[in-house]
Amino acid sequence: YRNILERKADGAPVDIRNLAKLFPTMLEDISKLYTGFRGPVILIGHAPNTNLICALRPNYFSLPCPASSKVEHVAFKAAFAAFAGRHSQFQFVDPLDAICPAAECRMTNSAGHSLYVDENHLSIFGARLIVPKIIEMLRGDLTVQSIDLRRAG
Repeated sequence: YRNILERKADGAPVDIRNLAKLFPTMLEDISKLYTGFRGPVILIGHAPNTNLICALRPNYFSLPCPASSKVEHVAFKAAFAAFAGRHSQFQFVDPLDAICPAAECRMTNSAGHSLYVDENHLSIFGARLIVPKIIEMLRGDLTVQSIDLRRAG
């Protein structure tokens, strides 16, 4: 979707570097898609980029590996916080919270399984770190909805 936003009408690319403009635009477009929808909407952020190729490369190749950046995650969270104030049915799960609990992001779980299938897509092992939070949100909403239904009945 971001790639679509970053194109002119004639198809020429436009680099939207102003994340304070890009992310609110994306969120407002998403809210339009859910106009009239009754129920919670859980947005799942993208996984932090990793330098998986660096981890897989033999040690005798002394090539530099760029550090992963959290700039976009911080900007998206700020945009979502402002957005959520006006759209209470939207919730956000940030994979960064599970994959980067400390200063550095993990590439493997405690059993040594890769959390990624490529540089920015989670494997099943990475997804298993995120799914419990989604289930927790869904259970919370189902509890609230069942209470509301009892009051209505």
